[in-house]
Amino acid sequence: MRMIRTALTLAACALSTTPVIAQDADADSEAQTAGEFADALRDPQTQATVTAAVAILGEVMLDLPIGPLVSAMDEAVDRAAEQAGTSAPPRPELAPDASLRDMLGPQGDRLTVELAQRVPQAMDAAAGMAGAARQAVPVLQDLAERLKRALPAGLPVMRLPLPLPRRD
Repeated sequence: MRMIRTALTLAACALSTTPVIAQDADADSEAQTAGEFADALRDPQTQATVTAAVAILGEVMLDLPIGPLVSAMDEAVDRAAEQAGTSAPPRPELAPDASLRDMLGPQGDRLTVELAQRVPQAMDAAAGMAGAARQAVPVLQDLAERLKRALPAGLPVMRLPLPLPRRD
């Protein structure tokens, strides 16, 4: 399951740079509908492009040096364990220039191939979810209208204690 989530995340990253679904920045157009997005996800050319991007991103990620990151995490775990009055679990030694591929061992060489093989089916699943979302919109709008009519007009509105950060 974790591999599928990773593939979907990488596919979404790759899709965001794919010209097939990119919008012209100068065009005065609305955002893509869920149906258009679903069609783009099912498009064999888009799937091939995303599959290639996932394979390339996977290879780059596997060669990323993670030794310093693992060392920093180990130090944080050691401090937390010390503060809790326990000891951190034993960990294997890792070379400072170790890559993710080094940590994964023989499985690392198969990972990008397996991810790339699953991209089309993950995209098909995402397309199905987008299509379902498109079909759910009228039902949700109808529900909102019914609730508006059914609830008293002066009903207090619940507010969050802190404003949510804006993402522009």
